[in-house]
Amino acid sequence: MENERRFYVYIHFRVSDGSPFYVGKGSGCRATWFHGRSEYWNRVKEKHGVRVEIVADGLTEDESHSIEIQLIKAIGRKNLCNHTDGGEGMSGWKISEETRAKLSDIRKGRKHTDEAKKKMSKARKGVKKSDAHNANVSESLKGRRFSEEHRRNLSRAMTKRKFNPAWGRKSGESRSKKVLCINNGNEYTSTKHAALELGLDSSSVSRVCTGLYKHTKGYLFRYI
Repeated sequence: MENERRFYVYIHFRVSDGSPFYVGKGSGCRATWFHGRSEYWNRVKEKHGVRVEIVADGLTEDESHSIEIQLIKAIGRKNLCNHTDGGEGMSGWKISEETRAKLSDIRKGRKHTDEAKKKMSKARKGVKKSDAHNANVSESLKGRRFSEEHRRNLSRAMTKRKFNPAWGRKSGESRSKKVLCINNGNEYTSTKHAALELGLDSSSVSRVCTGLYKHTKGYLFRYI
């Protein structure tokens, strides 16, 4: 019976900032045996160093699985090198208040590197928010009033912003350039207009205006 309670649960912490990066269970010298670890684990160890802490011992294998699962869940897989949720699905053990306090302090003091922030920002780009999330954000902003200082900051930011002259215009002709036909001296509102009037291809008229073509079907054009 005593031999059955030979298991323990351990956490590997980064030496650089004290944050946890791996939760495991084992017996004997498994906690300090660094061979055979994953490539991800080895990268963290090489960059930050490793400190070992046994968080629970004198356990059966089932108990160690249960504790491993709950610790991984409490810390969060995204913060760990663990590839799975741990254990075999056992439950029943509760994290002590002391351990909870340690994990809380670790998370509060943790600072992400600039490289990590860039990766997280890139990962979030293009992710669509759910309708429920958008509704919650909208509800939280209702009735919100900005301070005078905040309003002044927004105003200064907007005055420094560069605007494209085409913004706010209607599509199509409003952004087009007027065209002069050298052959007949007529002005047209756009290359498309000139092409329709003269039975030409609008892209060819545009190429003549930009100098890519010398003429199109004998017609010469330039932008006004």
